[in-house]
Amino acid sequence: MRKEQLKKISSHYILLPTKGLQKWPVITVNKKGEIVSLKYGSLAYTEEPGTEMHPGVIIPAFYDLFVSEKEKCAPTSIQDTINHFIGGTIELGATPTNKTVVLKSKVKIGDPINLTKEKEAQFLVRKSNNYKTPLFERIKSAALTGKEINHINLINTAVASVLKYRKKQELSPLIEVGGRPGLLILKGADLKNFKLKKETKVKWLVKPTFTT
Repeated sequence: MRKEQLKKISSHYILLPTKGLQKWPVITVNKKGEIVSLKYGSLAYTEEPGTEMHPGVIIPAFYDLFVSEKEKCAPTSIQDTINHFIGGTIELGATPTNKTVVLKSKVKIGDPINLTKEKEAQFLVRKSNNYKTPLFERIKSAALTGKEINHINLINTAVASVLKYRKKQELSPLIEVGGRPGLLILKGADLKNFKLKKETKVKWLVKPTFTT
């Protein structure tokens, strides 16, 4: 029997939805992007052969699902979906009228969630003036212009908001064994004060498949 292909990655920190930032994570994923093991802490970390070390913070991929009532804010071109993907988005809540965009989209196109009656953070909602801007860039803009002391909390806000509307069996940003959230590395942040900077970026580590 052929041995399953596994990928092991590590970093300085990992952002977990219920436990916040934890040091020295080691995550093992299979070829579908499913997490098969998750350890963190100085006792868990060992420099095992084949482990990829990525300086920064491992965070879940972004699920940009929320739109305003009047603006559906769907991508109008394949390049739009590519830009969102480069920005760390794995799923976009939208209703494109262009079937080619849906078929060749770089991100998963899901049902949009209307948040006009909810009191969620405004940077989460795509509107007519920001629907081409990836969610991470909107988070970073809110961090650099707002009063939030710990900028990592803004990423947690995005994760928590999705979990309020997502069923357990759907793709979600939960970093847990059995999950397929998609994994990014947050690079260039101030890890001493947990602040984002203008040059802070995200890079894909693990992109899961959309099918089970």
